[in-house]
Order: sequence, then C-alpha cells, then structure tokens
Amino acid sequence: MKNYKRLTSISSSTLKASSFDTLYEWEKIISEKLNLKIEKQNKVITWIYRQIEVRLKMRDLFHCLVPNSSISLLFVMKANTQKSCRLTKNTIPVIIDFWLAENQLNSFYSNFKHCPLVLITSAEVYQFLLDHNCPLNIAHWPLSLPDYHKLSPDAVFDKKWDLALLGRTNPYFLNFLERYCEKHPDFEYVLGTNNIDNRFFYTNKGKKVGHAIGRDAYLDILRATKISFYTTPGLDLAKTETNFFNQVTPRFLELISGGCLVMAHYPKNADTDYYEMDSFCKDIDSYEEFEKQLDILRDIKAIPIKKYSEYLSKHITSQRINLFLKLLEQNLIKI
Repeated sequence: MKNYKRLTSISSSTLKASSFDTLYEWEKIISEKLNLKIEKQNKVITWIYRQIEVRLKMRDLFHCLVPNSSISLLFVMKANTQKSCRLTKNTIPVIIDFWLAENQLNSFYSNFKHCPLVLITSAEVYQFLLDHNCPLNIAHWPLSLPDYHKLSPDAVFDKKWDLALLGRTNPYFLNFLERYCEKHPDFEYVLGTNNIDNRFFYTNKGKKVGHAIGRDAYLDILRATKISFYTTPGLDLAKTETNFFNQVTPRFLELISGGCLVMAHYPKNADTDYYEMDSFCKDIDSYEEFEKQLDILRDIKAIPIKKYSEYLSKHITSQRINLFLKLLEQNLIKI
C-alpha cells in the first residue's frame, strides 16, 4: 500500500513589496481552489531560524531533528545558496527567479536537498538543471495569470494612448524610442514616474494623463494602452545580474490580458518557446526593425482579442492547479 503525505498549507511571506502582489494573488487562488490554509511566516520563528542558520550554523542538525508532518507549499522569490531552515522535508518550494551560476549549483542542491519536490517555474532553468544532472526531485510548474485577470473573447478596450511605458523599461527600447521620436516629432507616448507605489503618468510632451496608486490602477493604465514593450530579464545591461537566464515573467501575460500589442526583445529558449512568444511578437533586433514594427502596430485598428483570450485560458492559475495536482499524485502527496 502506498504511503501518502498530505499538503495542508501555504507558507506565505509578510513582505509588502509590490513585487509580491502577483505572488499573493497566486496563493489566494490556490488556497481557495484546494482548501489550503495560508499561514503567514511567524516573526519569532523567523528570528529563531535565523539564529540557527547564521549564528549557530546548525541548519543540518536542525533538519535531522525535524519530525515528519503535513507539507506546506512555499514560494521562493529568488533561489539562493544560503542554507535555510524553511526548506525541510515538509516543504515544497516553488522557485520563481533562478539566477545562479554553474559553480553555485552544489550549494543550491545542498540547500534544497531535504525537500520532497522542488518546483521550477522557468522551462529554461528546468532544462538547465536537467542538463547538469540535478540530483533534486524537480518538476516544471510554470508561472501564470491570476484567474480574475483572464480575458473575455468579447472584451472591448478604450485605447487612449498608442504607447505607454509600464514598469521598468529596458534601455534597449528607450534608446530606440528616442531615435524614433527624433524622426517622428509628432509622436506622443505615455511614461510614468519612477515611484511604483505612487506613480504619475505624463506624455513625452509634458501633459499629465493619469495617477496610478497600486496594482489595480496600474492595470487600468495598461488596458488603456495600445502598444507596450516587453523584454525578458537577462538581456543587455541586466544579463550579469540574471546570469543570462531569460524567463518569461507574468508581465507578458498581463500585457496580453490588457489587450496590448507587444514589441519585444527576447532570446529563443525553452521558456520563450513554452509561452509561444514568437506567435505574438518577433524579437526586435535592430532599430530598423523597431521603427518598422512600431509603424505597423500604430496603424492596426483591431486588437486580436479572441486569440488573446484563447491563449490566456491556457495560462491562468486554475489551469496550473490541475498540473500541480498531477505532480502531487506522482509524488505520493494528497491534498
């Protein structure tokens, strides 16, 4: 007879940073769909773990003493090599960002070796780990769009602006845009101030057009935008920080959900293939291509909403939950 373990909770962070907003949306949907408790990380326990990990350096002994219990799901925003008491035999971590180099892999393996299953959100990273004979029990579990942002095939958008720069924009496109505006002095686009928690939006002509506080306001700006830029994180100036890894982030799905036409800069890899990026936007590899594509997109009158809707239906969080349940079953874990 098979001996199953049970997944009963989600161990959630208490951080308030805006970069965690989408993560908390995922946790909420998973909790509701699977009837899992969301347990906020206790500050006292966090302090005790910190003493064990850093001051006493007894993390390995700690893991030997951890009893078998029910399992918790834990989203890990960034994979690291620092030994953690949270990564126990009762934890399934979900790794979002993975930017480690080959010479850090053994430390990474040591850090996660107690976990019964390690979920990797990037297909590129998952293939990288397989190619390096990863000894961990890993599976690919892709990032998703929270269900309440999915797109109806009958959606109608009031596109007020041809182009808006949303979030951090890669200097690669900013340089191209500056050249474009020199050749097209009448072109007007929208850009935001740097404070992502209290952002004002202006046109490049200095006209104030909006004020966005929080995630909902950001999404409203996105839905009013016809064209936006998207780059994967490991290109150009950012490539040293991310070790050349180029995972497709949820922002791409958000742009599609907002009915945006996308101009993108990305490499061909397992993750960009998984998200079928080349069916929405070719990689812009020169200024000439940038100018050509921007002219084409500015002239488009109708957004392909039905195509967008069908695509997003494959990438919403509830669909990922179906895959998650299959992975649990394969690893003798029940809800």
